[in-house]
Amino acid sequence: MDLEDLLNELNSGRTITGDSPLHEIMHRTSQDAMRITGELNGGYHEPAEVRALLARLIGKPVDETVTVFPPFSPPTSGATSLSASGSSSTPDASSKTRVASPSATTASSATTS
Repeated sequence: MDLEDLLNELNSGRTITGDSPLHEIMHRTSQDAMRITGELNGGYHEPAEVRALLARLIGKPVDETVTVFPPFSPPTSGATSLSASGSSSTPDASSKTRVASPSATTASSATTS
């Protein structure tokens, strides 16, 4: 099982039990996200380094036009991606919600999907 299996299960609305392989993936993924977010917010990084950390966090390339001024706080639901086209959070492919965080300011917009 992997992150894609976890996201599919979460999007289906089914419960993930504490003793399941999916729970282990969820715990490991959240620990990784906290470690990367801590590194991102823990000190100064050149813009390219910030984008590299964000790419590690979301598991996708980050457009070079994206600028984030930490502290950065990722959305609490849905997979995250960043682009210059807008800011939204999508727990699944069927809905979009604007995300605005006082702790995350972008010169370009951040999109989560």
